[in-house]
Parts: sequence; structure tokens; C-alpha cells
Amino acid sequence: MRTVLLVDDNDDFIELLQLALSKNYNMLVASNIDDAYELFLTEKIDVLLSDFHIGPNNATELITRLVNKNMIRNKLVILIMSGSGEIGESIFSIPIHRFMLKPFGLKELKGIIEEELSKILP
Repeated sequence: MRTVLLVDDNDDFIELLQLALSKNYNMLVASNIDDAYELFLTEKIDVLLSDFHIGPNNATELITRLVNKNMIRNKLVILIMSGSGEIGESIFSIPIHRFMLKPFGLKELKGIIEEELSKILP
């Protein structure tokens, strides 16, 4: 079973996505970039599904840290979500597969995850 790391600071959103995705994926959750980084040190993660704004930080900081430590593998799908279209140009400096504007449908999200995984995994 593939592993999805969900990074978001909204507990209700985390609960919703865990319920929707846990039948098909092993779900890991982090509510800040430090906890997410620690999970990358100990777990094999196939999909990073992260909100862009995570408390006082943003997903760019997490992904930059992972890139600098050579922890981004070729077979890692990176999906970034945001409730705001105002994310700035920093999103273009990181290697992501897809940016999704909230709200989005759960069926749509499942389809995107499968589509992106099929591009990089056998």
C-alpha cells in the first residue's frame, strides 16, 4: 500500500482527508513542517499532500529543506493545496507535480493522486 503524508494545520480538513483516503493509502499526518520533515527521516513516503500555508510556514520551506538534504526521490509525488490563490512566486521554485485550489472534490483528489502515481511508479 502506498503511503501519503498529509501536511495541514486544519484538524477538520485532516480528519476529512484521512477518512477519504485511508482505505486506499497508508496515511501519515503532520500539522507543521518540522513534524513532516521528521516523518521523511523515518518513513517511505510516496505522496506528499501539503497545504501551502502551514501555520507561520509554507510548503516551500519544507520542500526546500527536503531538496537540500537530497531527500526528494524521483518516485515522490508532490501535491500542494491552498485555499487562496495568493501563494506568491515561491511555489515556482520547488518541484511539485500539481497545485490544487481548495475546495476540491474528494473524488477529484483521489483521481489526481492515482494519475500522478501512475506517471512515476510501475
